[in-house]
Amino acid sequence: SGCYVGFGGLLSLSIAGNLGAAASAAPGLQKMVFAALFPVNLLLILNSGGQLFTGNAATVSMAVIEGKATMSDLAKSWGVSILGNILGCFAFACAAQYSGLLVAGAKKLAISMTVMKTGLPFGQAVVRAIMCNWMVCMAVFLSEAARDLGGKMVGI
Repeated sequence: SGCYVGFGGLLSLSIAGNLGAAASAAPGLQKMVFAALFPVNLLLILNSGGQLFTGNAATVSMAVIEGKATMSDLAKSWGVSILGNILGCFAFACAAQYSGLLVAGAKKLAISMTVMKTGLPFGQAVVRAIMCNWMVCMAVFLSEAARDLGGKMVGI
């Protein structure tokens, strides 16, 4: 799943980062394009049977609460999920860097986003992370409730 997060991120960076004059002329366009494209990663994950740790944390926790899984199942699921996500992200980042895909506007946008996000006060970063993950969990729920690909795309 970590690789799919990378694909969504690279797609978003590549397109939103290279809008050029259009982004300068329309404040907010770059963020809107990035936000519209980034969820492609979740669509790839959920339709390929992968598990993003955030969604896994919500769904497996509920399975424990409902008596459908044990705490041991939860620990095993979370361990495999987080390790797989981290290794997948790392492998994809190495491949993207080696292949020369992070260039021009994509590179500039990646750097500016990294600087902005790592410069946030700790409390603000935590609250933003909670809000973001809340939306990811909702997207996972809506995707699971949908019966077809179109419904999953709308839910995500």
